[in-house]
Amino acid sequence: SISLRNLGMNSCSILMRNRKHSRLFSAFSNLHKGMVSEGKIEATRDELNLEPVLMNGQAFRWTKSEGDVFFGVAVGRLWRIERVDEKIIRWLVVARCSSIAAEKDESALKEYFQMDVPLVDLYEQWKAADANVTRLLENEKMRGIRILAQPPLECLLSFICSANNNIKRISKLVNQLASLYGDPLDSIDDEKEFEKIRVSHPFLTHSFPSLHSFRLDGMEEQLRKDGFGYRAAYVKNTVEKLLSDGYGEKSLEEQKSAKTADAKAFLMGFSGVGPKVADCVLLMSLGHSAMVPLDVHMWNITRSFFLPALPAKAMTSRYEEVASFYLSKFGAFAGWTQAVLFNAQLGKAETGKKSAADEAKPEVDKKKRRKK
Repeated sequence: SISLRNLGMNSCSILMRNRKHSRLFSAFSNLHKGMVSEGKIEATRDELNLEPVLMNGQAFRWTKSEGDVFFGVAVGRLWRIERVDEKIIRWLVVARCSSIAAEKDESALKEYFQMDVPLVDLYEQWKAADANVTRLLENEKMRGIRILAQPPLECLLSFICSANNNIKRISKLVNQLASLYGDPLDSIDDEKEFEKIRVSHPFLTHSFPSLHSFRLDGMEEQLRKDGFGYRAAYVKNTVEKLLSDGYGEKSLEEQKSAKTADAKAFLMGFSGVGPKVADCVLLMSLGHSAMVPLDVHMWNITRSFFLPALPAKAMTSRYEEVASFYLSKFGAFAGWTQAVLFNAQLGKAETGKKSAADEAKPEVDKKKRRKK
């Protein structure tokens, strides 16, 4: 007999593309019908604030629906996640890749949100470390911002797509990769919910591609046609390198246990990966929690809150210096602090409205601006 669970994450694509296994595939797929996997996570908004965590530039395959309801594809599943009150988050798996076992859904979601990290304790440590951060964290919108633990390949290619881009457009490109090369989420747990999502959010019907799902022939041309621009070459070259001898997705997983400097050097060996993209991948998928990715949002808030003498346009030359500053100030989870600061600064860039960072600016900074 064949155990489909033991075939790994690629079993969807293997069975779909090999017609002689079609009967076996259909039989297994039907086992899921009528079986809805759902549950709840006990987490206050201080422990997990869904909107800033899912929608503000960490992962790019989530969409917000009515109220506090979110749909998204992560770790091989299409999820419906909703905060029902101040203490409970309810989750439902709408569809999945057939190789994914339902009994692992809750643990997979908790690992994705890194619920084992005591966020409330970290917030208290950050408040003790800096008065400006204390003032910032008084804003309700800054509650419960934690770092996701994403699959490394998806995280790497997503942030390669982030070069000179905004969140909405990055999401479009990442979802396009899934539509072009990903596996259909072929086991439907909740057919009624899936049909609604298929109509309203058709880009959520495929998992993110495994490495061997990518087709190199004509890949760059296809991606350019679909709006990737110069990033098309970066994505294609990175996939090609990972497919070469000695690499593979395993080589990315191995960076979780590597020394941080070595892991960063490894990542920067890929096309389109500079210090910021490498730091994003290290922080958001490889468990290097001290890494602080720096972009223009973080540079601006650093100048306003911590280092006013820092030149406005010196990020490239002083990147490592500023990253070291955050590490010395906030310690082993400095990267998690960065997530809060990034969210605080983000509002103004995305909406043009006053951001949480503006509201919490140090008085000395406000006085300087009034004089100008």
